[in-house]
Amino acid sequence: MSTVAQHIHTENSKNLNSVVSENNPPNYLYDVFKKPIPSIKLKFVSPKEIEDVVRSLKTKDSHSYDWISTKILKQSIPYILSPLTYIYRMAQKNVYTLYSSISLE
Repeated sequence: MSTVAQHIHTENSKNLNSVVSENNPPNYLYDVFKKPIPSIKLKFVSPKEIEDVVRSLKTKDSHSYDWISTKILKQSIPYILSPLTYIYRMAQKNVYTLYSSISLE
């Protein structure tokens, strides 16, 4: 009698092996992107909204891969709000450009 975990592992291994053997990565991506990409609509964001989001974060000393804790982020928001808003707006423009230029035909 096999355990549930063994059964799931066996079934997933079968499925994974069949997918990997049937599709190489470019073919897989081509198949996935045959469907239309949903439109992304980003709204204009003001510096005040960005500040509010940063201030609403829990204050922690822990950090992510960028080594910036929320504590440091909150303390530095008066100095980085303008550049942060600029970066966000540039990212919005790039998302629109990226999604409007994707074509696999």
